[in-house]
Amino acid sequence: MIATLILFAVIALSGCSKITQANFDKIGPGMSLEQIEAILGKGEMVLDSKKDVNALTGIMQMIPDEYQGKRVTKVKWQSVNKVIYVTFVGENCEKNIFKSAAFP
Repeated sequence: MIATLILFAVIALSGCSKITQANFDKIGPGMSLEQIEAILGKGEMVLDSKKDVNALTGIMQMIPDEYQGKRVTKVKWQSVNKVIYVTFVGENCEKNIFKSAAFP
């Protein structure tokens, strides 16, 4: 009974995910974290790309911590089998990546 309830909750939550191709397409260069969070919800800071289980085969690791004198931050939004990474230079979105994956 409990396993059925847990399975139902997981399915219900995954169906409501904001981590979709349609929402990813709404994100563009120059957007602020607040603008993107209005679309995707609260993101999670990627503090160490080398230790991020879902980092994209070296792509996130190649992004420096500073670019043209501005701080670079990486934020991710993750659902059951999808993840969106956004890189910010200063306060603005510079690059975004959408990935469907089978997580361990």
